[in-house]
Amino acid sequence: MAFITIETLDSEETYNGVSVETYNHKKKTWNSGDFTKDWYRLNRHIYQKTDIWKEGVMLSSSVDHFIMDSEDYESRWLKTENDVAVFAENYDYNDPGLQFFIPKGTNPTWDEHCNRCR
Repeated sequence: MAFITIETLDSEETYNGVSVETYNHKKKTWNSGDFTKDWYRLNRHIYQKTDIWKEGVMLSSSVDHFIMDSEDYESRWLKTENDVAVFAENYDYNDPGLQFFIPKGTNPTWDEHCNRCR
C-alpha cells in the first residue's frame, strides 16, 4: 500500500510538498512550491513511471485538510471520452478517473495542464 501525504510547515498551513511512501518505506517528495505541479508529478510517478498503483494508494488526512481548507485550488477529473483525455469538473464515482488540481479561477484543458506542469 502506498500512502500520499501533504508536507506542511509551521502551523500546517504553509505548503511544503507532496510525498508518497510505499509499503517498503521508500519515500519520494515533490516540492516545486506549486501544489498543482507537484500533484501532477506525483500522479505521473505513481501511474506512469512505477507500478506503485498496483499496491493500492491511500491519501492521508493531511491531503483532505489541505484541499478542503484551501481556497486556492479546484478539482478536475481526468477521464476519457471517445478515447480522448478530458478534464471534467464533475465526477461520477461510478466512472474511472483521476483527481487533479488546478489553480482556482483557471480552466485549462488536460493538454494545457500537462504542458504547464512538466
